Amino acid sequence: MPHESDAASSAPPVPPAGRDPVEDGAAPDAPFDRRTADFYSPGVSLSRLRPRPDVAAAPADLLLRALEPPPVKVRHIPLVDLLRKPYRELNGD
Repeated sequence: MPHESDAASSAPPVPPAGRDPVEDGAAPDAPFDRRTADFYSPGVSLSRLRPRPDVAAAPADLLLRALEPPPVKVRHIPLVDLLRKPYRELNGD
């Protein structure tokens, strides 16, 4: 069971009333438009990144082939049979 002191120690510090945190040595927040230049800096120089080589594309209907067909029918036609043609058209087959 948590103690009251545990809850107090995990709470963020609150400055005493009447004291300005900037006067206590805390840096004021910079306006957002001045922070956009250093908002993100990648660990590696972007000039070192290279495009990935093209990989062989999987057939568009691979999931329909690999998974068990669902027991769903639309107007007495299995769902897999209805989806096969549109999936192949996505791939340009």
